[in-house]
Amino acid sequence: MYECYHSRLFRDGYGWWVSRDGEEMKYGGGVDSIDCKCACGLNHTCANPQYGCNCDKLDQQWREDSGLPTNKSRLTVKQLRFGDTGYTDSDQGYHTLEKLKCFGLI
Repeated sequence: MYECYHSRLFRDGYGWWVSRDGEEMKYGGGVDSIDCKCACGLNHTCANPQYGCNCDKLDQQWREDSGLPTNKSRLTVKQLRFGDTGYTDSDQGYHTLEKLKCFGLI
């Protein structure tokens, strides 16, 4: 889960996670491989439908994007990279990565 206040997640290349192969993944949990999308982007429920994640609205409200990883071939998550949290004093972002529970077949 990524919680944000005036902090982009994937929009404009500010955030990504690194796959087991060292690739930059620019999509959130609940999405298979569509760049710059989170689960709300697939469901068309994001705070601003112009963007693929709630946090990419970049407004001054607390928002969050969350979901479970669905593409097992990209796991494990080696690194989390988020960079839009230092331009103003109000920019804030918090990421929670829980323990992974693997099940099913790859």
